[in-house]
Amino acid sequence: MICFDSRKVSVRKMDKAVYIQLVRKNGSAGDISCSFTTNVVEDVNNQAEEYKDFLPKEERVTFKHQETEKLMKVELLDIQEKNMKEGTSKGEEELNASKEKSEEEAHLLVFQVKIDRPSPAGVQINKQNICFVEIIPDDTELNKEMEAEYKMLNYLIESRNMSWAKQFKVALILGPSLDAEG
Repeated sequence: MICFDSRKVSVRKMDKAVYIQLVRKNGSAGDISCSFTTNVVEDVNNQAEEYKDFLPKEERVTFKHQETEKLMKVELLDIQEKNMKEGTSKGEEELNASKEKSEEEAHLLVFQVKIDRPSPAGVQINKQNICFVEIIPDDTELNKEMEAEYKMLNYLIESRNMSWAKQFKVALILGPSLDAEG
């Protein structure tokens, strides 16, 4: 059985890519595969657009024998940054108008990733076959919360490699960036 590790992934607009985890469950013998496709979410006001906010992707994902996880990458785009790199930036007035418009439209953008068409016969896709990707605009309160989550996740990953005594010592010490509430 193949599924997404999470039903929703959040990423900052300034990031260059989003990484989405696929998981193989109920055994890992033999090679299995499924299709991985990005799609625009229909009927929502804050839909991300292909070739503007993200590069569409459609590919076959193969789990080799004994492989249980795959990390898939979807490229994110920033049109203003791309125009500046190519030397095709607009006139001063148009650029300012574009900035004002983008500040007004500073909201979450959403697209989805879907897995389907498993093979060989007998391989199943879990009901969790769609993952929503939220692109969070820069400098928002939500972005600050996400930053705190990243720090906590990094700490948890690092603490896996520490002995329990080291973890206890670290927990007792309050660093300069931490207050009594963490």
